Amino acid sequence: MLRIGPILSFRGQVEQRWRVTVLIGVSRAQPPPELDLNGAPSEPPTLLYGGPQDAYWRYDVSIQLHQAERSLSYGIEDQDARWSFTVPARDHPKLSLTEVLLDNLGHDHVLNSNADDLRDHWSHDDHEGERKRLIETLLHLGEKKRLRTCIVSGDVHVAARSGIYRQDTPPAASWAQIHPFASSAIVHPSMVGVMERLFLQLINRTAAKAQAIDVQHTVEMMLFPCHHRYVMAARNWLAPEVDADAQRSQLWATWRCENESGFSNHLQTVPAAVLN
Repeated sequence: MLRIGPILSFRGQVEQRWRVTVLIGVSRAQPPPELDLNGAPSEPPTLLYGGPQDAYWRYDVSIQLHQAERSLSYGIEDQDARWSFTVPARDHPKLSLTEVLLDNLGHDHVLNSNADDLRDHWSHDDHEGERKRLIETLLHLGEKKRLRTCIVSGDVHVAARSGIYRQDTPPAASWAQIHPFASSAIVHPSMVGVMERLFLQLINRTAAKAQAIDVQHTVEMMLFPCHHRYVMAARNWLAPEVDADAQRSQLWATWRCENESGFSNHLQTVPAAVLN
């Protein structure tokens, strides 16, 4: 009889292997249940805690990364239910690749800190744990208070928007969606150098595919409003405005981006979380 679980936790990537931990709690008198991954038995678990009534077992799973993203199923002996999680592709591109390019090929514009900006980016290896904790905290708050979170960030020399989702909730659970908006400081010039344009092309190509943060959360770049690319490389500023209509509350996010003839407007709306 299960007391708790199975609870999945992402442990990181080592070389070409994706590591996941599964936590299962059972009665103290019960032997550790057998966990299978795609029908194959897992390695024997480790006893994390054994009390008078309960025992909590940790199963460490290491999965070889393949060329393409794939979904794996897992289950427990004598249990009809099965679950699944996604393992990303082996060569999924990361911003660190662009960081290496900029560090080695140099910069030919006044923005001489692009690589430093990339190290500050959430997807950098130094910040992945911090990003995961923040996302989990915001989604927990959203579920408890039935709120939808929008994040405004800046100082990246571009304008962009994205979405963060929980994979184990239905689309109707709007609280399980986070909407980050990015806007550069208005004094920053746009990216016009040769290497910076190559950098933007790489970012727009890699942004076309969703990225798995862990087994529960996915981040996806969205096409910039009224634009055919994911990143708007222009001097810009963002005006968020709340429309607190009692029947249809929503957030209006309007970017004003510099162009040759003046400014263009790019509008995105985010409805309030649905109360159910």
